[in-house]
Amino acid sequence: MATRALMIAIFFSPLIYAAADSSVAVSQVTVADLVCRGRILLHSAVATESTSGEAYLNLVDCGLTSLYGLKTLPGITRVQQLDIRNNKIAALTREDMACMPHLKHIYAGDNQIEHIAEDTFADNPRLIGISLSNNKLQDASAIVRVFTQLQLIDLACNKLNSFRPRVDNPALQFCNVAHNPGPYGEPDTGTMPLRCRQLRRFGDLPIFCTEEYYNMKRSR
Repeated sequence: MATRALMIAIFFSPLIYAAADSSVAVSQVTVADLVCRGRILLHSAVATESTSGEAYLNLVDCGLTSLYGLKTLPGITRVQQLDIRNNKIAALTREDMACMPHLKHIYAGDNQIEHIAEDTFADNPRLIGISLSNNKLQDASAIVRVFTQLQLIDLACNKLNSFRPRVDNPALQFCNVAHNPGPYGEPDTGTMPLRCRQLRRFGDLPIFCTEEYYNMKRSR
């Protein structure tokens, strides 16, 4: 009886091992995986956003852990708005972003992003809006590098110890660095409203949006 049980265990062990491997593979979800599963329909992946008329790619709440395969999507070079909120993405890279030379806005809130290389947005000269709230960022050097071209920055609820660009940006209209551990010299939640005219003498000062505006934005 023991011998028979051993033979059964040996027979099924590769299947058990394969199942374990499969569960590991499933936990890593890329854009290429979504295409294979039919979650992304190639003929309609890149749509036209109704109000702005800009090319828009919606990958919200897809369980993504990586943007691998993004550059293979037809029409990806036309994308102006990339929405990847509510996923499990841990990093953004220059390779991810380089396939979208016309990108203007990236919405990447509510992910697990810990690292963004400094040169990540080097190939996105038209980028004007970056939303990365509710992530795990400890370094915002990638945003500082393109700071002068941005109109909207949302870095709230991360792990930033500092965010101090040393250049002016008269175009900036909204910037939120509230709910980060950094010692910014202002109230913890941030209370100074921003308008572009007030930012002409930005210099080396930290910046905040109003807490009321942030709460309103999150409640929508």
